[in-house]
Amino acid sequence: MLRQMIWRILVLTTLLAVLFPPAEGQTLGGVFGPAVKEGTQETQYRFAWVPGENGGSDRFGHRLHWQRALDSRRMVRLIATADGTAGNVEPANLSVQLLQELTPEGPRAWRSAVRVELGAGLNGRASYAGLHWSNEVQLEQGWSARAVALSSVQFGENARDGVFLQSRFRLNRKFSGGTNAGIEMFNTYGSTEAFGRFDEQNHRAGPYVTLPLADGWTFYTGALLGLSDRAADTEARFWIGRAF
Repeated sequence: MLRQMIWRILVLTTLLAVLFPPAEGQTLGGVFGPAVKEGTQETQYRFAWVPGENGGSDRFGHRLHWQRALDSRRMVRLIATADGTAGNVEPANLSVQLLQELTPEGPRAWRSAVRVELGAGLNGRASYAGLHWSNEVQLEQGWSARAVALSSVQFGENARDGVFLQSRFRLNRKFSGGTNAGIEMFNTYGSTEAFGRFDEQNHRAGPYVTLPLADGWTFYTGALLGLSDRAADTEARFWIGRAF
């Protein structure tokens, strides 16, 4: 039953990316959790694909990051991203993140953390500073839920005014063997200077699955479906990483 569900998600991810044209760009972020595991580090590559609309070019996003737990409460992450069309992909930004877990150490049903972020925009993109809040609740029978609130301000070249707000949600089921599957939702509200109506904002949701591989490797794939007019109709996302 588990194997059938995983294959259905994998097939659905590919079909959605091919059959439905998009309205707007790719997403390389995730619904990050608040927990820090001391003594760990990870390198991960992420790829996102948005097929071209009405004869337009496909768009691609790439992200490479390295993260390390500084202790049992703090984790640092370094990120480089690039995006564009085939044959015209260019560096997008470089950023550093520091996550601080807030809840006391030890097993507990609810965990919380804050994350600060500083990003340098490249090739005409604005630089930014962000403050984010992540929460996770452990439910029964392997289920868990996450909610993340994100805020940022822009500065430097082509910066826009206001505070930019986002939220992300995830409902996850962990199976024996380490496989995870569930649904994620991403909401980009825009700047406090001009939020706009729902369809002028970017709202997306869709299924995902994360598979454990050998020697600390993991593979993630998911699809996001547009819920608002501004959002891409669909987007395929693929990540591969190794913890060590």
